[in-house]
Amino acid sequence: MIRIPAFPSGIPIAGLRRLLAASPLFPPLLAVIGILAGSWGWLLAAAALLATASTRQWKTLLLLVMAATYAGWKYQQEETRIHTLRRTWHQAPPSIRQTDGAVIRSGTRSAIIQTENGDKIELILPEHMALQEGERWTVRGLPIPFPQPPLHGLFDRSTWLDKLGVACRLHVIEGHRSPPASWKLRLLAASRQCRQNIAGLLTSGSPPDDPEAQFIAALLLGDKEHADPSVIENFRRSGCLHAFAVSGLHVGIIALLAGGLLSLLRCPPALKNILLLILLGFYIFITGMPVSAVRAYLMIGAFLLARLLQRDYRLLNIWSFAALALLLWNPRYLFQPGFQLSFAVYAAICAGAAWARTCRGWFEPDDYIPFRLMTRTERLRQRWGRASCGFFIVSACAWLASLPFCLIHFHAASTWGVLANILLAPLLPIVMGLGIAALGMAWYPPALLAINWVNRNVAELILHSMATLSNMPAAYVPAAPPLPKDGIVIMTFTHGGHACLLGNPGLLIDCGTDNDARWTVIPGLFHLNGTPRAFLATHAHAKQTGGTNIIRQTHPDILSLTPASLPHGGITLTTSAGTYTIIPSGLPHPHAHTDDETPIVLWETAQKRILYTGDASLRTLLRLPPRILQADIVILGRHAHHPADDLEWLRSTGAARIIMASGPSGNTPLPDELPGADIRIPPTKSILYLRADSAPNLTEDRWDSS
Repeated sequence: MIRIPAFPSGIPIAGLRRLLAASPLFPPLLAVIGILAGSWGWLLAAAALLATASTRQWKTLLLLVMAATYAGWKYQQEETRIHTLRRTWHQAPPSIRQTDGAVIRSGTRSAIIQTENGDKIELILPEHMALQEGERWTVRGLPIPFPQPPLHGLFDRSTWLDKLGVACRLHVIEGHRSPPASWKLRLLAASRQCRQNIAGLLTSGSPPDDPEAQFIAALLLGDKEHADPSVIENFRRSGCLHAFAVSGLHVGIIALLAGGLLSLLRCPPALKNILLLILLGFYIFITGMPVSAVRAYLMIGAFLLARLLQRDYRLLNIWSFAALALLLWNPRYLFQPGFQLSFAVYAAICAGAAWARTCRGWFEPDDYIPFRLMTRTERLRQRWGRASCGFFIVSACAWLASLPFCLIHFHAASTWGVLANILLAPLLPIVMGLGIAALGMAWYPPALLAINWVNRNVAELILHSMATLSNMPAAYVPAAPPLPKDGIVIMTFTHGGHACLLGNPGLLIDCGTDNDARWTVIPGLFHLNGTPRAFLATHAHAKQTGGTNIIRQTHPDILSLTPASLPHGGITLTTSAGTYTIIPSGLPHPHAHTDDETPIVLWETAQKRILYTGDASLRTLLRLPPRILQADIVILGRHAHHPADDLEWLRSTGAARIIMASGPSGNTPLPDELPGADIRIPPTKSILYLRADSAPNLTEDRWDSS
């Protein structure tokens, strides 16, 4: 008989043995994480295996091997199925594909369906088609590739889809809805309908676009799609965006409120725990069963089950149980930010709470005064001191635990997150409690409207606090270093428009439509860490300057310029990045195209001259003095009638780099027609970053699709 020796006896080994005996699910969780992570993660799995075997925890060892084997096999099977479907769909030449499945996630112009085989496909929808969760659709369309990785820090749709397990993308041509074929689809449809009905009750008595009412509905139901974008941005900058995602905080508040109500009704402990599990399960069902909420439900369920069975429990074991159950259900959860943040922050909160119990509270009287001898004021000071100290410690631990994940996944950090969460924590239970009270009084409309009015006032206080914190200095900082002073950023859009930042701090020229400014220009400049000191709107066209108000709101101190505000002789601006000369096109004549009035910008750095012509016509440029037109880099737009890509004019500038920011025109010069010049044509929906004072062949040129 082969006997496996144990580790040498000692205090560390005895502690390890006690840890594994009290938390037998922790080693299997480590093994599953290591197997799924791959590469160096195998060392973690091997360490968990050796530690379990050496301490002779044979049942735990068997569970470890079974769980790791099953998770690895399931993940590999899914990867094989995804790669097989991608090879089949993207064979050349592309052909129309037909598929059908259940809608598991829906958006404004896209949706994700899951076929009967388990394949997930993203659908790019036409304008007239809208899909809802729980519906079953049959669609036909052309397969399209995944978008290229974006600028570092911007939303990476390809990575997001990969973490969800999406195999292919389909540009839908036509489709029709089919009746639900399974009970799962009916449950999804029922969940969506419940959310809509509850949201209607919570927002009754308020204007259609009331931000406070939208916040209340999003807080209770986790549905932030219809929330005001400015509110979402304020919560993101203040570090409290987790309030819009149903998580352990929401489930815990609901559990406390429901438990208190059941206690008032004098329910027996066993019946109370059973009813509490049923109520929490219904709440998670109507919120769409997000990962963070399911994690909290599993942990609360394990805790209540242990109390019902009168069994001892360990938080580490319950935490491991919830994580292990979710990973065995869907191994891809491991790579999703929500899963990582949920479990990491909960572990930090538990550690912070344990630490806070050992710390001396703020404002406490002398340590040697017994509690029974304290005055009422001293007892109040002690309670409030310990509560405030505990709030701060727990909030700081949660913020520190979330910080590395925010930097890795979102490439930014909120510096005021600790204070914001301390202010938010006592107000959220009030809003959620009033929301539940409003639902309970839905049968009596006057009471419903009165409770909603009170709740909106509390929500207004929260929104005002978050807006104030989000506008504090350095409230939301990018992970990237500042953009170099000679940096040039060109962002192109789908309609031929573009935006351009010259220098840092520098001049921002145009911004595209409202959506372009909100979702491309502002995030792009933020994650590149570029600061515009002045904004020049060269057009009145919505495709070029429709997002002007967004730029002004984001940068309230920015100098805003338009062609009408420029003096006849032009204007000169100076920053640490160089000197900007903005030259009006001259007096317009009655038959001139509107683009003939586009101002010209000459940016002079320490070493180079950059000429930005925008969408100005060739005849406008020919009227300028020759000294203005001499430049090392020329950035062209596209004039519809008189494009400025004339070979003779481009040669006369002496430019070593020519960038066609709005795409090619009919007379776009070829590289051999301008020897020695580097001609660049950015693709649609892309971001080009380069250095003005560097050579064309250096690595500072970087293309990123947005």
